[in-house]
Amino acid sequence: MNPFSAYLLKQSDTKAQWGMMDIHNMVEHIGLTLQMSMGERPVELQVLEEKAIKLKRIMIDSQRPMPKGVKTVMLPNDKTLPYINPSFTEAIDFVEDNLNRFKTKLQTQPEESHLHPTMGLLTMNEWNILHRKHFVHHFEQFGLDLGIAEEVFA
Repeated sequence: MNPFSAYLLKQSDTKAQWGMMDIHNMVEHIGLTLQMSMGERPVELQVLEEKAIKLKRIMIDSQRPMPKGVKTVMLPNDKTLPYINPSFTEAIDFVEDNLNRFKTKLQTQPEESHLHPTMGLLTMNEWNILHRKHFVHHFEQFGLDLGIAEEVFA
């Protein structure tokens, strides 16, 4: 188990400071996003292309953090998704596996592109920037060590 996963495992009782997700939901959510970035969970563009270009500029091409309470088109507004993995440990293993595969793909195919539902096509390098912001956003949501999240994508 890598240091990132070992750290998360110790956080099983941590409560969110905002939003509906519990920590198990959050861990699976970031794992699913990693799968999306590798083309394993294909999505369709959910906004007009002009809006996708603007959103991409804001999130990828700027130092702006992901705002608190931002809504995603991929999640319901009034409930959380059911767990994919029955235990928190298995959810962490799910993220660790996806994270390792993402990092390999980032190193071997950095210009490969996959669709983001509101930002359009992103290269693996652009996904890496987004994942860093996304992980930091959710670590902040749970009051976790932001340095751990940043280190994963350094």
